[in-house]
Amino acid sequence: MRVVELQNALLAALATALGERGFRYIKKEQHFRQKGESATFYLHIAFVQHVADVDAIADVAVTYQLPGEEHGVTIGVELGNWTEIGQHRWRVAALADAPGAAADIVHWFERIAVPFFERFRSPAEALAVLEANGREADLVSPFPEYRERSRNRLRMALAKDRG
Repeated sequence: MRVVELQNALLAALATALGERGFRYIKKEQHFRQKGESATFYLHIAFVQHVADVDAIADVAVTYQLPGEEHGVTIGVELGNWTEIGQHRWRVAALADAPGAAADIVHWFERIAVPFFERFRSPAEALAVLEANGREADLVSPFPEYRERSRNRLRMALAKDRG
């Protein structure tokens, strides 16, 4: 069994389950996307390939569309890191493993990703976390230069909305 077949089986199972929740599978990007009014929500699946199996890693992101800008501001985190247990992986060693791994990823999605999306639906919440510059800011935007740029762009966008 080629590991690519294992990856495709897992992604197909996730596409069905997350499609029912309004997330569209974008094959080229290996992520699932749902567009909102001012933000787009993502669940991205990364793979660690081994000789005979594959580990899946799930991360979430929120991209804010800012007025007058081509690219938005994105924050995101790997699901296990957000729960403070550290990176979490789902092992798929056979095609029969894919449905169970997908079901567990969906469980994590509902338990962790959905509340993350709800909390960060507003760019004001993202700005508050980034300005606090604490542990959560380190998780959702780990690179200091990018975090500062994101804070500045969010501040400007929110000031335009108010003024």
